[in-house]
Amino acid sequence: MDELKTYTKSKANERWVVAAYGRETKKVIDYKLGRRTTNTLQCIIDTLLFANPKKIQ
Repeated sequence: MDELKTYTKSKANERWVVAAYGRETKKVIDYKLGRRTTNTLQCIIDTLLFANPKKIQ
């Protein structure tokens, strides 16, 4: 997983891009754009857990 902070129009409107990558394939598995909240991250984690991974880093 990786995250990137960006702004829309002003620094008061910060947004985060959170992405999950496959370790072996290096392809994007899922991504989410939004505020840095538990809800935003939970969407990505739910997708990863559906695939039954051994480890999430």
